[in-house]
Amino acid sequence: MSLTIQLQTMLSMLAMGACLGASLDTYGKLTYQPRSFSWVVAIRDFLFWCVHALLIFYVLYQSNMGELRFYVFAALLCGYATYRALLQSVFNYLLDRLIALVVGIIRFIKKSLYYMFIKPIKWILYLISSFCMIVLTIVWKICLVLFSFVWKPVWWLIRPIVRWINGTKQWQRVKPFLIKIKEVGRSVWKKKDTR
Repeated sequence: MSLTIQLQTMLSMLAMGACLGASLDTYGKLTYQPRSFSWVVAIRDFLFWCVHALLIFYVLYQSNMGELRFYVFAALLCGYATYRALLQSVFNYLLDRLIALVVGIIRFIKKSLYYMFIKPIKWILYLISSFCMIVLTIVWKICLVLFSFVWKPVWWLIRPIVRWINGTKQWQRVKPFLIKIKEVGRSVWKKKDTR
């Protein structure tokens, strides 16, 4: 292996060590880490490390055809340590600002969609429901008026029959029973109203 390839490998592994440190910080900020054990978190962490291991091996393969030497691990550790010592505070500051910016944009989009689509739809539905209630109330009152116009002549026609039925003995026997049913119905209705 030539000196140029070794130097290229060391520089790429230094960069990968720094990228690993930045990825760990980003992963820690973007994911929830519960205190108790969770299989979901364990699988997610395992996949995180598998992806980074494959990425590091891919960069190593591009540098020196995948030959593992001691200086490869030393360069990775040096890159990670350099990130922790020099770049971590700056990266975390920029990452926090980026996360706040993205969250602000998402909130702005949600509010814009709400005021552009959802609120007008709610307002239109409220207008439609109010209009329907007005129409139903008018129709109900018209029906009551029409019923009263129809009922009065009918009542004048059947009034003698009702008086005759009231005078019969059979009606006098049935009438107390019907009055009792009426009183029971009223008491049940009052109990429902009090609830």
